Amino acid sequence: MGRLTVLALRMSLTVGLAGLLLVQVPLLAADLSEAGPEVLRVRPAIVVIVVVGSSSSSRGSVGSVPWPPTPAAPGQPVNEAPGQ
Repeated sequence: MGRLTVLALRMSLTVGLAGLLLVQVPLLAADLSEAGPEVLRVRPAIVVIVVVGSSSSSRGSVGSVPWPPTPAAPGQPVNEAPGQ
């Protein structure tokens, strides 16, 4: 990929994460504040899980690593990819 394409992709990821932090997190915090007192002790954990989960799912796949990973063939070391 060219430098311009990589820059455009990085900027789109940055804008998506900024939108998440500026819009969804305050709305989630408002919803959790209206919940009962039993939710208050787990509120920070819920916000962290939502932010980390949303930002990691927006990245998509990492390189050319297949998911789920395929098991190694018999006799092949585990740390080598098939076909290498």
